[in-house]
Amino acid sequence: MDTSKYIGIPFLDHGTDRAGCDCWGLVHLIYREELGIGMPDLGDRYSDAYARGEVDLLVDGVAEESWNVDVTAGPWRSLDVMIFRRAGVEAHVGLYLRPGTMLHVVDGMAVAEERYDTARWGRRLSRVLRHVDAR
Repeated sequence: MDTSKYIGIPFLDHGTDRAGCDCWGLVHLIYREELGIGMPDLGDRYSDAYARGEVDLLVDGVAEESWNVDVTAGPWRSLDVMIFRRAGVEAHVGLYLRPGTMLHVVDGMAVAEERYDTARWGRRLSRVLRHVDAR
């Protein structure tokens, strides 16, 4: 996958397209464009992307939905959904690209590739999910 076409998309709370997206919106956008898979649109289930308690419940709900397979134990494949804990709850998602690298977006920043095995993210990785129809 050519990630350069996603790099720089601005953060936009509840966004799910190239005009802007939040972390789940980025998953939604890439799965639609790259895999032809419609992910659940979760924008109406939370007030803002970093409302910690809401996102934690949301991620729990997503993890229990029938579209996903828990692949936390590995091996991981490109575009697996990585779920991270922030402030003690599961509150952020990114997309696995290759060993050590994810694609994600956080409030105040644009979509970027970042290492997930750093002090900032490494200890926060909670689980990894794969869509049942992902190639």
